[in-house]
Amino acid sequence: MKYIVAFVLILVVFGGGYFFSEFLHNKTAEKTKVSNEVVLNQIKEVAKLVSVEGYFTEIYKYKNYYNMDWSIFTKKALVRVKAKASMGIDLNKLKLDFDGKSKTLTIGPLPEPELISLDHTLDYYDISEGTFNSFSAEDYNKINADVKEHIRKVALQSDLPQRARIQSAKTIKIIQVMAETAGWKVINENPVPVKG
Repeated sequence: MKYIVAFVLILVVFGGGYFFSEFLHNKTAEKTKVSNEVVLNQIKEVAKLVSVEGYFTEIYKYKNYYNMDWSIFTKKALVRVKAKASMGIDLNKLKLDFDGKSKTLTIGPLPEPELISLDHTLDYYDISEGTFNSFSAEDYNKINADVKEHIRKVALQSDLPQRARIQSAKTIKIIQVMAETAGWKVINENPVPVKG
């Protein structure tokens, strides 16, 4: 009976030691828990014609300091930006009149080109923080918003709008030819596109 009690006691001690060591091991192991919840808020039907895309690369320099530009008060970031701007026209704003009796299609003036989408990625190369001035989530969000706004302005000031106008007019001309091939008379209120 002594041997059985001693054996059971040894099993309990070894078992307890094993579970305690597993507990300590798992306690120091890194754990990550991810939870996703996607909610679809709205579906909107659109008819937009992307006629040109522009690709941009830029080095963005960010610097922030309190009162004096000393290293202990200064935070800096050097960011490489790669962006793609898609420009075209909103076809919902294009006036199309169909007269089924006379088989006539009237294509109204093209709407002004607009920036349809702007995609960008940021690569942070050199981030340095001061002792009394460090980066926060708000700083990264501000950099992201500033970069996006800057690229939007650059895209609108580039030749993308003019090229989008020319390419959209060429696409409308293709629609005109297709309609005429189907036996429709087409009145196109847009000038013949200039080569671009």
